Amino acid sequence: MKQAVRAGERQQAGPAVWSRDFTFFFTARSVSMLGAAMIPFATAIGVNDLGYGATGVGLALAAWMAPFAVLILFGGVFADRFTPRRMMIGADLVRTVTQALMAALLIPLGSVLVTESLGTTAYGLVMSASGAGTIVGGLVAMRVRPARPLMAGAVGLFGFALEPLAIATAMPLEVLMAAHVVGGAGWAF
Repeated sequence: MKQAVRAGERQQAGPAVWSRDFTFFFTARSVSMLGAAMIPFATAIGVNDLGYGATGVGLALAAWMAPFAVLILFGGVFADRFTPRRMMIGADLVRTVTQALMAALLIPLGSVLVTESLGTTAYGLVMSASGAGTIVGGLVAMRVRPARPLMAGAVGLFGFALEPLAIATAMPLEVLMAAHVVGGAGWAF
């Protein structure tokens, strides 16, 4: 009987998930995600405050997304030269610094453009659509489990470019929401 109790204790104990390495990973990833969430808004408000309107904001956001889509293709070169841990930490550090600088220089812009043209309720609906797309993308990624997940994620991120494109072309609310659903799904995938 003692053996049964000990076996049950061993199964419950298991390895600690919240280790020192996981704490570093979780902190770095959280800061990175916060910076990624601030960039589109800061860019949109900054460009709009400069007087370039919705088209200027869309072009600025597309210019922000295009290098990301192109440079992700070269990530494999760096992955061959560095360990995954060093790559992740280095990328998150660079991303945190650059996005903090952008956030300090600009104020959120996409919210202003959507609010000015369609109203505050429309902005809430667009952000809800983006959140729903993120959930859908995560669920699809868990269900599909592609053989080459990094490639599938890179291809999925091309859908993320629909968000600034829909804002730049001043699409109606329904199209803007659909673009944000696809963009959110691509971002999460």
